[in-house]
Amino acid sequence: PSPAGSRPSPPRSRRGHRVSVQRAAEGGFQAFSTDRLRAETDDPFGNFRVYFFGGLTVLALVGLVFLIPKCIAVAMGVNKTATLASVGQDTLINIVAAATCAFVTANDWKAGEMREVMRNEGALIARLPVWLQYTKEGIRAPISELRESKGGPAKRVILCLGDLEYCKAAIESSAKLGDAMERCDFLLVPVVASAAEDSGALAAVATGKRYIALPSGESASWDQFIQMQLQKVREQGMDEACGQCVIIRKNGRVATRFLGIPDFAAITSEVAARVNAGLDTVNI
Repeated sequence: PSPAGSRPSPPRSRRGHRVSVQRAAEGGFQAFSTDRLRAETDDPFGNFRVYFFGGLTVLALVGLVFLIPKCIAVAMGVNKTATLASVGQDTLINIVAAATCAFVTANDWKAGEMREVMRNEGALIARLPVWLQYTKEGIRAPISELRESKGGPAKRVILCLGDLEYCKAAIESSAKLGDAMERCDFLLVPVVASAAEDSGALAAVATGKRYIALPSGESASWDQFIQMQLQKVREQGMDEACGQCVIIRKNGRVATRFLGIPDFAAITSEVAARVNAGLDTVNI
């Protein structure tokens, strides 16, 4: 039996090695890449704009350093080579330019910090290990292996994060549409957020449902991910007791996040409709 607070970890294969996702499904395997993982969004020109407009801000401020004394000298009649109107116009232009460039620089800097947060979150989600029910022994694999680009059986991962009752409710709600969940390539991962609750009970509820994977308790990445998501909810003043859901597209990017139990009927119907219409189903 699992100790209190631990996450269920299905047994490994008899030889002690991890059985791969693609080998079990198709007879081959593409190893997990350790290359830098892509974030949900990436702006290659973000840093360029920060430095560019930051430099313009500095130049405009330097211009003001020389223009203000000149403006004072003209006003006092010391400098008679320029008019007060022309010097005042130049000063006003520099002030507006400095304020505008500083505003753009600050916005790009903030956007860069947000991209860095998303980059870290994307990398963390990619390395979260789960136990897949593709074989009797179970398959342990990181979420990154379920991407379309890996060439194996790609999945849309639904991370349901909350207390034990929330996770059980999510499983029970999805069980009514188990066949549709598999056809639409959804993979439900219930995650018990509290270490005080025994998540071992989820194993019994999820057994036999191939569209459900359980978190592997052998990785600290899950604890880090849980704390990151709870912090996001608390920062926005929302009720974390409702449980939260994060849906990952087949391309590895976060599609959406919300509080409460997913409407499995709606999301499976949406994917099925797009498949029937011949529309893109990788980037949703």
